[in-house]
Amino acid sequence: MNGGIVERKDDIALFAARLIKPEYIRDTDVRVDIFGDTAVVSCIENLKGTYRGVPGEMSLRMLNVLLFREGRWQLVASQSAEIR
Repeated sequence: MNGGIVERKDDIALFAARLIKPEYIRDTDVRVDIFGDTAVVSCIENLKGTYRGVPGEMSLRMLNVLLFREGRWQLVASQSAEIR
């Protein structure tokens, strides 16, 4: 949550190492807009859990871009910002 870019492999590694332990992730205000093979999904993501052993709870404004390729929707970009 410092404005940096997290690579996909690094994000997956945090979950695999159990450094991120979500208690829950609940999406609200979901909006999906499809433009051909591209989808833009926005929502508010409410989450609670621990990160590197530190408990926390927050809400994020999420924006995801997906492409339909190889017969499935694939996430190609994601951005989030904490709602305060």
